[in-house]
Amino acid sequence: MTTKEQERKALEKIRKIVDELGEGSYIATAFEGCFDLAESNIEYDFGESMKDRADSWQKKAEELAEELEDVHRELAQADAARQLSEKKLEATEKSYDKLQYELAKARGELQQASEFVENAKKVYAHRIEELERMMLSAADTMENYADRPQDIAYGAALKHYRTYRAERDNLRAELTKLDSKT
Repeated sequence: MTTKEQERKALEKIRKIVDELGEGSYIATAFEGCFDLAESNIEYDFGESMKDRADSWQKKAEELAEELEDVHRELAQADAARQLSEKKLEATEKSYDKLQYELAKARGELQQASEFVENAKKVYAHRIEELERMMLSAADTMENYADRPQDIAYGAALKHYRTYRAERDNLRAELTKLDSKT
């Protein structure tokens, strides 16, 4: 299990990677708001993800769609029976318009969240590849100094290897979480 400090360091590394992409980066755009969410998760021992939010928006969209169908039925009954007063009809139409707006908004947010999840998976996969290359490099250095483990280069390579492996394992776990929710 990683510590909060390890999580913060990993988040800073990811943030640095994204910041290095520069303004206008598609990935940076996809990460908007995510770093704040990650910081909040770390700070308050919470596990909310953009995928969780997307699921919540999906559920809300479904609920809104059901409500919208109910409003459609009400409107049809009011029109066929002419039993609703003009005031109630006007209120129902306002509710219908509001629900249509909220449904469109929820669908847009769901689409954004889905795109974010896909982009995050790509970033994680790319970073995992980088870390594995760095682990191989550190392992090569350790192998070169295997007969001199007291050498500073061996110790530094071992430390780097362990750091890279821990970050890679954390990212793999996050990637697995994302994969299991899609």
